[in-house]
Amino acid sequence: MTRDRRMGLARTENHKRTHRHSRSWPALSLSLAVAVLGIAVSIRLFHRQVEYEREQMEGWTALEADALVNDISEALEPQVLALVRMAERWRRGGGISRSEWEADAKLLVEHSAAYQAIGWVDPSFHVRWIVPLEGNEAARGVNLGFEQRRRTALEVARDRRQVTVTRSVELVQGGIGILVYVPLYLGDEFGGFIGGVSRVHDFFEPMVADVRDRGFDLAVFDGEELIYGERRQDGDASPREVRTAEFYDTDWRIVVAPTGDLLARSRSDLATLMLPVSVAFTIVFAASVGLWQAARVRVREAIVANRELDHRVKNTLATVQAVADQTLASSPSWPAFESAFRGRIQALAAIHEALARTKWGPLDLADLVALTVSPYGSTRDSVHASGPRVDVPADAVRPLGLALHELATNATKHGALSSDDGRVDLAWTLSDHIGERQLSVVWKESGGPLADTPGPRSFGLSQIERTMPYELEGTVRLTFEKTGIRCVIEIPLPAVRA
Repeated sequence: MTRDRRMGLARTENHKRTHRHSRSWPALSLSLAVAVLGIAVSIRLFHRQVEYEREQMEGWTALEADALVNDISEALEPQVLALVRMAERWRRGGGISRSEWEADAKLLVEHSAAYQAIGWVDPSFHVRWIVPLEGNEAARGVNLGFEQRRRTALEVARDRRQVTVTRSVELVQGGIGILVYVPLYLGDEFGGFIGGVSRVHDFFEPMVADVRDRGFDLAVFDGEELIYGERRQDGDASPREVRTAEFYDTDWRIVVAPTGDLLARSRSDLATLMLPVSVAFTIVFAASVGLWQAARVRVREAIVANRELDHRVKNTLATVQAVADQTLASSPSWPAFESAFRGRIQALAAIHEALARTKWGPLDLADLVALTVSPYGSTRDSVHASGPRVDVPADAVRPLGLALHELATNATKHGALSSDDGRVDLAWTLSDHIGERQLSVVWKESGGPLADTPGPRSFGLSQIERTMPYELEGTVRLTFEKTGIRCVIEIPLPAVRA
């Protein structure tokens, strides 16, 4: 066997080992790729559905916020105009009596849900008249200039002769409210103010009732101060819309957001079911692809295995035929042929079975020795084997195993194992030899018949000397010492692996 062929055998063994470990990878990788892609698409579709529902909810919330700002303006404007009409009657009448003024104020309070009270504030910013008096006693006689927001609104109304609306204030009657001031002038003579008092809660509650019925919450801010509704938590990620309601130089920030109940009711079952159903379908599909791919791999492996089996069967039949021919040629009688041929075929069958168990992979040399040699010395413990673990490549197992079988058979018939005191020492080592590692197997017999003058080589020993150099590019040194046969077989390492 040439060096190139020996290297080829080594590469073949490495390829087989690699193939055994990686043959399932194509099916697994394709299944994983399909699963990952499918799950990614499922998650993307799920998020897109969630985004669509959120965009839809944001649109509804924006419409609700716009409508609410309009409602606030439409609700405030008539209330302010009612106070302006009272001021106009005051001006046209050159001032009116207290009884007439209180009658007008009472009528306006009764027909307006916005005002808690209406009062007359004199030019010195003191509240002189107030309707109704009940519940507002604390406000009568109060100097409204005591607080900055009230004083600023009064001064602007007086100096600019225009309606002003205060920012939110703490009412002397209790609670948060807003104040509307309309200046009174008779020509250039300043006559004080008509003031409307409105509680924030009472003003917004009628409008918000319909908003809540539609599933939305409302919060109103004067600057950063919450004057109506509830402040949302910072971590709340639900949709919300912010609008600014401008009214007589006063800005309110209106925040509209859907309630949790509306979010739950508007959430489509499609988004809830899409992800688990899509993932389940993807897993089933990926598993099907994996099974299909694995089946293809197994079919290809079966084709390759059948070809390899065909090749091995042909080689085995050729080996059997060669063994039969050579055994017949070297046998003196038919019984001798039958015995020798049966032993060699049984050894060949045992080697074949051992290789089949390893799926035609490497075989531990110790197992090969136990298979081919140890049975001959099992009754008297006359075979002693030792050495490191060496995995013998499949292509080298048969020739090396048959060589050990021939040595054991010869020892049983003519050598150490034919004597009660005989012993066989079988040892193997690994060493470096001219840049290559080399397996050395030493067979040494002792305690058997003297072998001073070797006779003609038996067929088995001759076969060893011919086979090792040809099939494994090895060397065989066979010597007949006084203590018995000594055989040294050396095989270059590219054919074996430690």
